[in-house]
Amino acid sequence: MLEASGKMSRWLLRAGTVAFGVVSMPGATIAENRQPLSTRACAQTTLTMSSWVPPTHHLTSVVLQGFADELEQASAGRLRLRMLPKHPVPAAATFDAVRDGLVDVSFVSASYTPERHVLPLVADLPGAGETAEITSVAYNRLHWKRLHQAGE
Repeated sequence: MLEASGKMSRWLLRAGTVAFGVVSMPGATIAENRQPLSTRACAQTTLTMSSWVPPTHHLTSVVLQGFADELEQASAGRLRLRMLPKHPVPAAATFDAVRDGLVDVSFVSASYTPERHVLPLVADLPGAGETAEITSVAYNRLHWKRLHQAGE
């Protein structure tokens, strides 16, 4: 098991997630008050975070909570993520939930939306790297070199 402040959280900070990328686009607004993110950069900002796996699942309790804790620490408390008690949509609709402002931060899996996110499925190939970190770094590089241009 990875510790909350371990390699997985650092990878999430480096690579980001598709859903978080929607939130951090220029001109994005915070669903709670519709002010541009840039306007509130100096004030404390609380974003909603949601996970489609149970609260006890490793992704929710360790990875996402660890990401939230590190983000709050790195921003000196100016940015906080508040986990919603229940995910507002089915797993396959998470990308749309973030885009539509139902939740500010979440994670998506291309495996749940193969018709929508085709190219990222390459990351599901077994044995692609010796460790999860090596695979994550390689996938991040592939994304920015090829997949990003394709809108994936």
